[in-house]
Amino acid sequence: MTAAVFLVLYGAFLGTEGRAYRLLRHYGTAVYFGFTCISMLIAGDAIHRVARYRPALTRGRFDLALLALVGALLMAGLINVFVAPLFDAETKDRIQNVAEWWGAAILSIVFLLLAWLWRRTNFRARFGVE
Repeated sequence: MTAAVFLVLYGAFLGTEGRAYRLLRHYGTAVYFGFTCISMLIAGDAIHRVARYRPALTRGRFDLALLALVGALLMAGLINVFVAPLFDAETKDRIQNVAEWWGAAILSIVFLLLAWLWRRTNFRARFGVE
């Protein structure tokens, strides 16, 4: 839910000018990607634990692929944060651009993999208060 709120915050301030708006967009993306990665780690761990009892999850080791993709997403984020600042401005921009595009690609693949796993296992989620 936190990731979703900050994605909306980011989207709400796209195309706006000024320092305050730039700060809101920056925090919107940082928190969205951070909490999405944490959510994916939690989901990946849960799927990995359940895979022992559900053969549909172990075919092709999609449970491990999910964890590997989240690990790659984390590495792209760490490269963006810690490696890029070590270079000149032009190289830094290139590294950040590559890391962000790879991160977005990995996010998309993880969402597709989760959707495929949920469909294969007939997973259903319900939101509500009981």
